[in-house]
Amino acid sequence: MESGKKVSILDIRPASQRSESLISGSIHIDVYNKLKQNDSSAFDNLHLDKSVPVVTFCGGGKASMIAAEMLSLKGYDAFSLEGGLNEWNKFNAFETKFAAV
Repeated sequence: MESGKKVSILDIRPASQRSESLISGSIHIDVYNKLKQNDSSAFDNLHLDKSVPVVTFCGGGKASMIAAEMLSLKGYDAFSLEGGLNEWNKFNAFETKFAAV
């Protein structure tokens, strides 16, 4: 993401969590419960360009690791955002405070 290359950012959390906080420009697909059940059909309706890497995220990073593994099996170049949205928000809060100094 830092290199400026095109990447799809995929939010796999329930819709109720997305309404609280999100990563700007992310795509939402509510597959959280399917991932928790290890349902391999979770991404059957996802149609993204497979030439563009996909970064998945959830709240804490665990479900997004499962999502990235499933997407990899479907031919995507997939990654999980380490620490999920919780870490993303901490990093952005730090950046905002640092920039204000």
